[in-house]
Amino acid sequence: MSGIRIKDTPEVRAVFAQLWCARPLITREKIGSVLGVSNRAVSIYASRLGLPRRKSGAAGTPGTLLSGQGAEELFRRLWIDGVANAEILRALGRSNHPANVSQAARVRGLPKRPRNFRGMTLAEWSLREGMKASASETKAAMRAAGMCVR
Repeated sequence: MSGIRIKDTPEVRAVFAQLWCARPLITREKIGSVLGVSNRAVSIYASRLGLPRRKSGAAGTPGTLLSGQGAEELFRRLWIDGVANAEILRALGRSNHPANVSQAARVRGLPKRPRNFRGMTLAEWSLREGMKASASETKAAMRAAGMCVR
C-alpha cells in the first residue's frame, strides 16, 4: 500500500475524522484498510488534519481499558481479589490483550502479581462475594438477636 495517498476531499476528511475519533477507538490498521493506505499514511493524514495523537495500538491501551461508570472500582476489586487477567477483561466487556490488564494495574499503582500467576475465574469470585455478603447478613442477624458474636 505504500505510495498511495489519501484523497483529500471534505467528504474523506469528515469520514476520516469520524473513524479517528470513534469510541471505542478504531485501530490505524482498520482505518488504513478502509481507505486503502498504510498505517503511517493514516498517522500523517491525522496530523495534517490537526486531530489528536494516539498511542500505538490505541484500541488496546490501558487508558481505553477502563471506560464506563464504575469500571475503575470494579477493576481495582477484581485485581486485588486475584481474578485472572482474561477474566477481568470479560467482566469489563473488553477484548484487549490480557497483558494490558497488568499494565493498567501498574499505572494505577496496584500491587504486582507473581510471575505465572493463575487467578480465579469470575464464577469463583462471584461465589466468594456472595458468601461474604451472606456471612455479613448472618453476623448482623445474630447481633440483632443478642447472640454472642465477636
